[in-house]
Amino acid sequence: MSKGQLIIGTPLQPAGLGWVTVGTGGTLDGGWICPADSTAKDCPPFSLYSPIGSKVIGSVLNSDGTVSVGDPTTINISQDFQQTSGTLDLQIYGTQPGQYDQLIAGGSIQITGGTVQFDFGNGFAPAAGNVFNLLTASGAVSISGATFTYQGLASGFNYTTGMSGGQFNLTAQNSVASTTSPPAPFVSTGISQLSSAAGGVPALAPGSLASVFAASGTRYSSGQPSAPGLPWPTSINGTSVTIVDFTNASTAAPLTYVSSNQVNFQIPDTVALGPAIVTVTSGTETVATGLVTLTTLAPSLFTLNSSNLAAAYAACVSPSGAITTETPFQAVSGTIEAQALNLGACSETILELYGTGLDYATASGTQVMFGEVAGTVQYAGPGGGFPGLDQINVVIPQSLAGKGSVPIMVSTGGMTSNAVNVTIQ
Repeated sequence: MSKGQLIIGTPLQPAGLGWVTVGTGGTLDGGWICPADSTAKDCPPFSLYSPIGSKVIGSVLNSDGTVSVGDPTTINISQDFQQTSGTLDLQIYGTQPGQYDQLIAGGSIQITGGTVQFDFGNGFAPAAGNVFNLLTASGAVSISGATFTYQGLASGFNYTTGMSGGQFNLTAQNSVASTTSPPAPFVSTGISQLSSAAGGVPALAPGSLASVFAASGTRYSSGQPSAPGLPWPTSINGTSVTIVDFTNASTAAPLTYVSSNQVNFQIPDTVALGPAIVTVTSGTETVATGLVTLTTLAPSLFTLNSSNLAAAYAACVSPSGAITTETPFQAVSGTIEAQALNLGACSETILELYGTGLDYATASGTQVMFGEVAGTVQYAGPGGGFPGLDQINVVIPQSLAGKGSVPIMVSTGGMTSNAVNVTIQ
């Protein structure tokens, strides 16, 4: 984080924006920090990981509901860290910095409640006298009212904790024979790609449209390819898709297309945010399983050809106020190609982009970039045509007249879409 306070125990973001992720170099890689009073659409209670309001680094959900802890990392916060509830989970895989989690704050570290858990793993067992510098602050480190726990060690482990000079250390008082090995990471089967149905973006969101493609030698269906109409069924020719979220709730997905090597489906709105396991079943046989992470927003844009031509329409507003529809595509000898939009003939040109993963998007929280030039977003959200289809209306800047092919990307909720393009004359 670049500034401000990171607080566990109170809401960190407005409802619907999901969790806080600090990227590489920041860093909180692969983890989440969630408020204690969160809701399913706000920040999910990670009950399979640790108590509500916890921080988990680099965890992977396994098919049996257990968790594989990831590599230790460093969390850098420029100012203060405050924990009032929940669990701060600190992984320890060795005796040297970089082999155990470290939280470093430019301000102070204050822990006034919840749990601080020492999580030993990766086969490492401490010896008497080993010291682990887990917390460091430029200001004071203060811990009161918190509970210390440990996991992953054989019984009989003893330790002491101490704070001095802006540091918090854990010291092993005796040796133990072994640690409890973490479960094996989840491995997908029968899948070559699991992604958004628009643009192949790996990020997915509840309500969005998704596609799963079979690995070599795997067949999803023995019947003829089928694309049913609404309402979409949950089984076609004996093939079905089930999504099990981190709460262990199992949900049947509506299917939009099934063939021997591809299944398109919608992720129901009721599936919880966070890691989830997608299973493809053919008859009574499980033919594929894959792991996804569901976020509140996962923008992905539909394309019309292999050149990533945007699936879009344009509304040309004339100086008199009359509105005509323009198509940024055309059929040429049976193929779809770009057709230039004439900005000069319009006082304003509004581009209607189509995608998925934008059910909870807002115009004010969405940015559309035409190359390096930002457009004015008028609408972002459900398209209304059929479930999972979303729409963005954006004014094309007049300064782009004559630019030719222009790349377009959408960003919202900290996520960025695939790149599409239109041609502008």
